Amino acid sequence: MPIASVVSSNIMKKNNYILFLLLGLLISCHETQNNHTAKTLHQDSYSGKIIPINFSDSNYMELRLYAIDTITKDNWKIQYLVKDDSTKYKDIYIECSKEKYKGIFRFQDILEMRRYFIPEYAGETKTHIIFTHGCATDCSGVLVFDKDSTPQFTDYLNVVDFNINFGLIVYVSDNTYQHEENTYELVLVDLQNRKRKTITYKDICMNVYKPDGVDTIIFKPEQVTIKTKLVDARTHMKEITETRIIQRN
Repeated sequence: MPIASVVSSNIMKKNNYILFLLLGLLISCHETQNNHTAKTLHQDSYSGKIIPINFSDSNYMELRLYAIDTITKDNWKIQYLVKDDSTKYKDIYIECSKEKYKGIFRFQDILEMRRYFIPEYAGETKTHIIFTHGCATDCSGVLVFDKDSTPQFTDYLNVVDFNINFGLIVYVSDNTYQHEENTYELVLVDLQNRKRKTITYKDICMNVYKPDGVDTIIFKPEQVTIKTKLVDARTHMKEITETRIIQRN
């Protein structure tokens, strides 16, 4: 083959290769621009407002069985809401309101968990609204809304037992889980008197689920009786039964 033909062929191949590169670059830029435009339009479609839950949306399947709006006997309005942004299928908001008073609690990522993790209205006292919810496979939580002039929520986890009529909650302290080899503590929350009492034991609970260390709780207006079945912290063998009576005042 003549040298001129070979050179011409190579130049044509090189030119075709450059054209393919330019074409690929143009297509890539066009797709990137379209994706950016679509993303911008999608973001702009959110209002960013806290809104009622649209139960006809398939993403909220079975949610209406748990997120039930309520008006209490004390005329407090309870609403379950979502925020119209990227979290609308992840987070849920619980709002308690009455006249000029209002408090709102955000439960992050709760919609990606099992439905029993959603707090459900359980009852109220003169000073508080009580919700119950799961917090793990064997964990119970109590969410409390304070009706005070500065309304606020408090979430208690690892709850052993509670009594709505007396406004009392008993839960296992975080310290117990952090030092389970030598610590067992219970906390008694008195909502009416706005007090907390920590009950410390010298024995321990060797079960993974620490509320199992409590055998019985008896709530009374003037006192709380707690019977525990723990294990000797030194030997880890001998079972120790103990009864404590905690006065409310």
